[in-house]
Amino acid sequence: MGSFDVTPPASPKLKRTVEADGQIILEWVNPNDSDFVRVVVVQKEGIASTQLSDGSAIVETDQTSHIAANLTNGKIYYFALYALDLSRNVSLPLIFKATPKQDVLSFPEKVSPVEIAKSTTYVPSLATAVSAGQGRLFPSGTLVRNLFDKDVYLIEKNYKRLVADYRTLLKLTNNHPDRVIVAPLTDILISYPASASISEKDALSFKLSSILLKSKDRPQIYLVDPESKTKKPIPDLAIFYSYGFSFKQVTETTMEDLDKYSSSSALPFLSLPNGSLFKSFSDPKVYILHNGQKRWIKTYQIFQAYKLDFAKVADLPKEVVEAYASGMEVQTVDEKLPAYSNGSLLRSQDDYKIYLFEENRLRWITTLAVFKARGHSFEKVVVVSPEELKGYGKGEDISR
Repeated sequence: MGSFDVTPPASPKLKRTVEADGQIILEWVNPNDSDFVRVVVVQKEGIASTQLSDGSAIVETDQTSHIAANLTNGKIYYFALYALDLSRNVSLPLIFKATPKQDVLSFPEKVSPVEIAKSTTYVPSLATAVSAGQGRLFPSGTLVRNLFDKDVYLIEKNYKRLVADYRTLLKLTNNHPDRVIVAPLTDILISYPASASISEKDALSFKLSSILLKSKDRPQIYLVDPESKTKKPIPDLAIFYSYGFSFKQVTETTMEDLDKYSSSSALPFLSLPNGSLFKSFSDPKVYILHNGQKRWIKTYQIFQAYKLDFAKVADLPKEVVEAYASGMEVQTVDEKLPAYSNGSLLRSQDDYKIYLFEENRLRWITTLAVFKARGHSFEKVVVVSPEELKGYGKGEDISR
């Protein structure tokens, strides 16, 4: 993305910091740039970060607050906030410092009481939860990318088409890039075969569909499929957010228009893959999803001992986090946790074969043509030791 757009977004603005016991609570204001995507918070000791790669990136989020936890009271910490746009242009840093203080307890203010009033707790079951591996989720006309990837795809007739650059995206969305669904699943697009990319010229003749509809006088939101003329009710916020939907993407219409779509089954909760790392926007606790349950990784030391990566921790709305049943806390390093999420690409140090990791099994991608047709990239292949690879069972080969 972004071969034409090289203009960095404006910097975030500091709202306040709260120096608490072992924590620094950060609150800021995001820039108003139309292509703004998220803020990266970089933490450093001794001296402030002056570029994105300088220091530890502790969170990447589109929200306006974060709790830096597991800090040492009395020590000075430097923070730098960088804004990123859809083309991964980086703003100048917002730099400040803060010191955790013993016996000070504080909580960030909830800025959206309307969302609290709407929220419900939804606990998925085997009968109602789905994962990305169970089929293609979005109707034609959907623009989507995953949380950790800048590439945007258009879903069209069960194929995915890469949006070639930022100018094309602006043409497709009529200068509203926030219409792109940012899905929490890293493997959300694996089940779609790749088709030709979309250029700026193509975008001129293409009109996006409104896939999220509601009537002006009723709260119910539907996911509609313009091709099959069906509508699926979205039962609650947990399900809504589990797909990466935003209220900015909801279009109000009339009941007469909604009645043109035949009713279908309710949209189920979209479960993250086994091994996913996630946390709530407003809570520093990091969880790993293990056999359908969220397990709190109790300390930073345990997180490091398992060689987990903070860059792969998804910030999710609290409704989604609460939807998962709680499992036993991860308090030791003596057990085997799921090391890779569904959709990871693995290769042994001593072999050319590339495997797709699904449900703790390895599926060999048999040819380069199949690898490319499924939209994979060699940059995302993780090279591991032969011993580690032998620890997983083998699944069915992927030959098409």
